[in-house]
Parts: sequence; structure tokens; C-alpha cells
Amino acid sequence: MQNSEDLLSGVTDVPLSSTGRKQCLKLRDFFKKYKVEKVFSSPLSRAVESASIIFPNNEILIEKKLIEFDYGEYEGIPRTYDDYIMRQWNTNPGEITFPGGKSIKSHAKEVFDGLLSIAQSNKVNSIVCVSHRTTIRLIVAQILQLDFNYFRKIPCSNCGITLINYNEKQGFQLESINMEQNYLFSEERKYGD
Repeated sequence: MQNSEDLLSGVTDVPLSSTGRKQCLKLRDFFKKYKVEKVFSSPLSRAVESASIIFPNNEILIEKKLIEFDYGEYEGIPRTYDDYIMRQWNTNPGEITFPGGKSIKSHAKEVFDGLLSIAQSNKVNSIVCVSHRTTIRLIVAQILQLDFNYFRKIPCSNCGITLINYNEKQGFQLESINMEQNYLFSEERKYGD
């Protein structure tokens, strides 16, 4: 989640902003036309609150593996901080392990395994997972079999919707990526057009 101070927030449990709440209310209107059977959320409060606002009639199921990436000692550091680790994060993030945090490869495996477990153990038609930017990008990178050094090039906006289908024969397939909030929240556009 990119916050107003543009800090690496990762697993730091920063609250949902007032802008985030407004975006979630608009997403709630968007999702009213869909029958969402199960909602899973990262355990971080900003994700849980987002899920609760968007899906007020659903039980919010906490899935630890949907959590954001752990930046370790870099939690709370400005994204513009200039040192070797941040230069690597901006150029070759697939090989990085933040001091006191996780490696991108281990986080990618954990989140993908978590999503696979959700898909295989819930025999329903529609599941929503509320998660975080790095986590979502790493899931998409694995579905598309991208080198992790390129995962940060995958678009992922706050309150963007990425649609993934799953079946046991073919696994995960990406149907749409990062349906932009500008598209969803346009005052001129009617939902469903």
C-alpha cells in the first residue's frame, strides 16, 4: 500500500486512510451487482477494514498468507531512500532479501501457496481476496511465469481489481489485471456499461 508519506509500510499495521475508505465505498457500489460467496483478507487492519467496507454482508475470513511483503529493517523508510538495498529494489527486486525481512522468492511462494489453498479448499464460484500491492504483483508474476526481477512493472493501484480464474486442470489463469480505479470511479461512467 502506498501511503501519503510514500513510505515502505509492508507488514507495519498502518490504518486505512480516509481516501482509502472513500475508494472502498465506491467499490462496494461496484460489487453490489455480483454474488460474492466468500471474502478473504490479509490480517493487516487496512485490508480487513477495506474488505469490511466493500463487503458488509460477508464474513471476512483472515488468511495470513495474503499479508504484504516484510521489509524488515526498512519498514517505514521513504521509498526515495538511496542505498544499495533500495537501488536493488528498484532494479533487480527478484533477488532481494531485506535485512530483518523476507526474500521476494520466499514471499512469492508463500502467497501463491496461500491462494492455491483458498482456491482448492473452497468449492464456490466467486471468492474475493483483499491483499496488498507486492503480494498481488507476485501472484500475477507467477501466473504469467515472469522473472521476479520484473514483478514491480505489473500495474497495481489501490482498489484496483485483478480477476483470476482457477480450475484444477489448468490452474490459475489471469482474466483481467488492475481494473483501474479511474475506470471504476469515473463520475461519467455508469457501472455495467
